[in-house]
Amino acid sequence: MGLYEEVRQLVGNNILLIFGKPGTGKTTFCIELAKDALQQGKKVLYIDTEYGVSEDEVPCDMAHAPNLDELDKLIKSPEVKKEYEVIIVDSVGMLIYPHMSRKGLKERSEMFLQRGAIMFTLREYAALHKKLIVMTTQPNYFGEESGTELEGAKYLHLAKEQWISSIVNSNPAMTLISISTYVSRRFGRGKELYRLRITSKGVEVIKRW
Repeated sequence: MGLYEEVRQLVGNNILLIFGKPGTGKTTFCIELAKDALQQGKKVLYIDTEYGVSEDEVPCDMAHAPNLDELDKLIKSPEVKKEYEVIIVDSVGMLIYPHMSRKGLKERSEMFLQRGAIMFTLREYAALHKKLIVMTTQPNYFGEESGTELEGAKYLHLAKEQWISSIVNSNPAMTLISISTYVSRRFGRGKELYRLRITSKGVEVIKRW
């Protein structure tokens, strides 16, 4: 069973949300998932909201959605709704937080509501159209002992499967990334699912369950 089938089995007809500090392998895991889904003959769309990856890094169809309006329009387009079996949004946090300092309380609330509506649409795609939906975001705050709690917007909890990424070890030769459950119907909290071994030769995804 490949990575796509494994993730599909764990997530079911729901949304998978992967969160973690910057640089903890969220994008790398999504790219490896996209590669395997393509090998299984699935049509994959990778939506980049941060302009954080190049087209050369992403093996599948790619789109940019730097704000909520563009993401909403994109996911509701007939092509996306009908054709893509896997939709990856990297990330939903960066659609809001860089802009919040310039917004009042009412505008901030509207942004969170709009993101919630987008997640309702994607959850419908997962439930009714059997699509695999994967989203990434950041933890609620950063610090020496932080990064292990999902940031507080309640609509993110529409994702019933939530995994957390973290660095196990990093040196010039190799980086080890852990992907573990935060909320999971099958495993609960704290079960390590995958390790990513990243070297100059590429990425190896190691199953741990």
